Amino acid sequence: MKKSNCSRKACREVIAFSWRSLRLCKNKNLSRIFRRIEDFNKWAECIDILQTNESELLTLSDKKDEFQIIDELFSFGVKQVIITRAEKGATVFFSENDTIKNYHKNALNVIVFNKVGCGDVFGAVYFYNYIKNKNVTLALEQANLFAGISTKYFEAKDFINLKKDANERIGKK
Repeated sequence: MKKSNCSRKACREVIAFSWRSLRLCKNKNLSRIFRRIEDFNKWAECIDILQTNESELLTLSDKKDEFQIIDELFSFGVKQVIITRAEKGATVFFSENDTIKNYHKNALNVIVFNKVGCGDVFGAVYFYNYIKNKNVTLALEQANLFAGISTKYFEAKDFINLKKDANERIGKK
């Protein structure tokens, strides 16, 4: 059997990564705890788009300043860093003309019933829209919209209405 070439340089596709499960572990009381990911730079070298929340970001580096961590992630080759901020919205950092820029979108103003899966909805919508349009700000706006609407749903069956509800919110039919 031929050995595959898994180096990042051999792959031209965009790789998005939400690394949440890598940092979770259990202590001796079987409680879930968060840990620092050792040698995260080796993972980062293979990632184009990294989705994280504010507290998770701090486990990626020994640095404590958000902007210093972002700079470090870009130095490893990450091209976009999305920080979800719950009720405060989300921010995407991206490189344009060799300058790291950012774009922030406030959270949708909704009554939240359920946050379970919100980050998964956000990530899927962001990645889909970015791959489709190559537009960072549009991808963030769409992800923020769909994730915000998803928090209004209480039961899994409600998600069948997600696209319709998002289109109504932005005035599309």
